[in-house]
Amino acid sequence: MPATTSTCHYYYIHQVFGQFVNGIASFLKNSLFDQSTEVVIGTYDKAVQRFKDRAKDGGEHFGPGYPFICVDPMLDFEPEQQAGMFLYQYPNYQPKLAADIFGPDLYNDGNVQISPVINRYKGSFEVTVWCRSVYEYLDLKMLIYQFFAGGNGRIITPTNISGYWIVPDSYVFYKYEDPYRGVEYTLDWSNTNLSKALLKSINQEKWIYPFTLLPWLRLESISDMSEKFGADDLAEYKLSFTMSWETVLPTHFVLVSYMGPFIRPRAFMSIQMGVIHRYTNQDVPYEISNIYGDDEPGAEEPLVRSKDLTFKERLIHIVTSDEVNKVQHEENFYITLPYAVEDNFYYKVYLQGTELKPGYDYILEEPAKTRIRMLYVQLSGLLQEDNIIDVFIYTNIT
Repeated sequence: MPATTSTCHYYYIHQVFGQFVNGIASFLKNSLFDQSTEVVIGTYDKAVQRFKDRAKDGGEHFGPGYPFICVDPMLDFEPEQQAGMFLYQYPNYQPKLAADIFGPDLYNDGNVQISPVINRYKGSFEVTVWCRSVYEYLDLKMLIYQFFAGGNGRIITPTNISGYWIVPDSYVFYKYEDPYRGVEYTLDWSNTNLSKALLKSINQEKWIYPFTLLPWLRLESISDMSEKFGADDLAEYKLSFTMSWETVLPTHFVLVSYMGPFIRPRAFMSIQMGVIHRYTNQDVPYEISNIYGDDEPGAEEPLVRSKDLTFKERLIHIVTSDEVNKVQHEENFYITLPYAVEDNFYYKVYLQGTELKPGYDYILEEPAKTRIRMLYVQLSGLLQEDNIIDVFIYTNIT
């Protein structure tokens, strides 16, 4: 079927980043600094201020629990220079290709397909560690090298970081309309794998789809921070290390809407060109040898029939201004036949002498088969008032 596409930017990327940063902080705390009870996500100044605020309140346990960890996400990221540079990963280039490549589909009912598009980004974290003594400092520095498999540039992959896509409202309430088949409906999300959740950052309930992130982490540098920032009342000894990250992130969505007549996705010569007209006068063909190819939906092979037919009747329809107005306002109009015809094999429709194609330009309505629905999608821009539509009706040669 013909397809139309639309893209929608992912406006809630902060949700994914928030879960990503929290996941990295939890990963470091549980896997690297498992003896720590204090992990702050933020800048160095924020971590120090947190300690000072607790000190003002006093109490027995106002001091930090060592080792005291600060994870600074730094908020500086960009597309990865190799895997993040494919054009189909961006909304203005080949959205249909991107929808077919990436998965899983958030919604697919055969008529509408909604797919997330992901891209690979990179950035960095800076982690500051306050130590209770020089001995803990030495232990942790050695442990960091061991944790990152020997030093700078080695890749480790956390496996416990999850996130979720948030479906935009414009897609949640999307209305599918197919003027070819006269089908229209609003998407039903209750039959999908998605669920609703309350997002605290925006205080709204949204449809979400959970997924797992598999980032790469690399140790870039490790250094002694004991004197860089001077005294801060937290600890005399502190070290800092920088690690870079790479991961795929959802960047936008693609909606593909399929409508119109079925087209088998393979090369197939239109043998409709095999029609032979034998004229008895200048107005109508008297007899034809009609070779008719009908590529029906779901058929294993195209249905091909050949018959010798004879002309039975010519119906002349003069287009009215009301019908032109309907086409301009995306409405179909109808031509009524004097009697039922068996199928598309027994009649042909011409607009100003040009043959129209069944299933593309018009449809014979079932089950009565006495009315032809003229489709505005194909006729828009072609139809004018006082145009002549000819319907030639044929019958079997007896």
